[in-house]
Amino acid sequence: MHPVYPIINSAYPLNFIIPAPVNALGAFGFSQLLTAKTNLYDMTAYIGLPAIFVVCLMAYRRGDEITVKLPVVMLAVISVLSLGPILFIGGRHALPIPGIVLLRMPLLKAALPARFAAFSFLCIGVIVALWLSDGSYRPATRIVGTAIVLTSIAPNPNAGFWTTNVDTPDFFRHNTYREYLSPDDNVLILPYGTNGNSDLWQAAADLNFRMAGGYLGITPAVPDGYREWPIVSALYSLAKIPDLDRQLKAFLVNKRVTRIIVPDRGAHVWQWVYGDGPASWRLRPFNADERAAIKAFFDPIDPAPIHVGGVAIYRVPLDRLGAYAHDTPAELQLTAARDRLLTLIGAADEYLAQGRAPDRLSLDQAARLGLLPRLWLTGVVASNYQHRPRMVNGLLMRTNREGRITLGLSASAPALREMTNKYAQYRKNAQILAPGMTLNPAEFTQPILALDFDRAGLRAAAAADARSAIVSAR
Repeated sequence: MHPVYPIINSAYPLNFIIPAPVNALGAFGFSQLLTAKTNLYDMTAYIGLPAIFVVCLMAYRRGDEITVKLPVVMLAVISVLSLGPILFIGGRHALPIPGIVLLRMPLLKAALPARFAAFSFLCIGVIVALWLSDGSYRPATRIVGTAIVLTSIAPNPNAGFWTTNVDTPDFFRHNTYREYLSPDDNVLILPYGTNGNSDLWQAAADLNFRMAGGYLGITPAVPDGYREWPIVSALYSLAKIPDLDRQLKAFLVNKRVTRIIVPDRGAHVWQWVYGDGPASWRLRPFNADERAAIKAFFDPIDPAPIHVGGVAIYRVPLDRLGAYAHDTPAELQLTAARDRLLTLIGAADEYLAQGRAPDRLSLDQAARLGLLPRLWLTGVVASNYQHRPRMVNGLLMRTNREGRITLGLSASAPALREMTNKYAQYRKNAQILAPGMTLNPAEFTQPILALDFDRAGLRAAAAADARSAIVSAR
């Protein structure tokens, strides 16, 4: 498990008293008081003021009894641990809290702190039951009090909140697939892997075909034999990469993919949505940039796909792709890394040569000026953020605090070491960093290379790349 998970999957302190949309009271808009970046699926820490009042009352009145003391202490411990290892103040300042000790413990270091909150309700249930059976309070007081507590923590009663329309295309629902797919077909389906519902569609087709993709679990979401291919990351992000035609054809022929299926209409892309209450996954259609990327991916494979049952079927001519059968993932990783970094260096150098402000240098700025291919920065993963992160689709371009230009990318470790050595005489500093937090599962295990250049070094690196390109053209 990635070490950042225990931090981002921690309970939000206000959630102890402010209900989330998973609660009935949260449906009235209280959840808007919580940060928009809070993960909806880990907002289970809500206890509510009525339950907190009962717990405090019992602790005050009968705290010396072991039957009360034990659940109260357990509730306090669970609540503190659910906050995770670090408490963020104002989104910037980090304060270590007791949960940090779990990061050093076997097994528990992989636990998601927010999930501890589920056990708090066992403690609250015991405490409320003891209060309800306490004869020193009038029956009416106990009944009304319990009703208030239960109402305050009741789940969202809207059935639609707990369900999502899968919207399986007619091609799979109405057995149309039988006319176009055989049990021997190996099919690549978009949206790819965790970004779509291809597993459900294959199940709807009674598993009548094999699939080069899908989702087999979160660890790892992309299995060995797939994650090392650069095109797999591109399929997840739906962003173009250098030498796209070769990258895709090599993957298709090595995985023996015979058909590619892309929905023509409907909401099929799982989008990580910020800004509308707590963050959550929601389905949406492909946008225009993603459709453009899909055409760039697959039109060279089959310029006239079959449109039937709400999907487009691209036929893969494996008999004509033999020239790509010997391309290896390692070679393609190196090719993609080299071409991407070369482009980043050229774009940054041209940006500065135009006299533009170094502190405004970014991937977005370079793309707007036509210095980077726009479709390198678009797609499912890039649009899954409320604010643009420093890295987009595995690319990095910015000016650091020392005024140097930092360029980087994620790729396999051997490819990054090659790039580090290639630019050794031009760069001021090089770091190969651990994989960062990303919504692209194919990048989740890839290290990140960050190269720092001063202006002279960047100019020299760009000139050297230009000379190499001229020699290669000859």
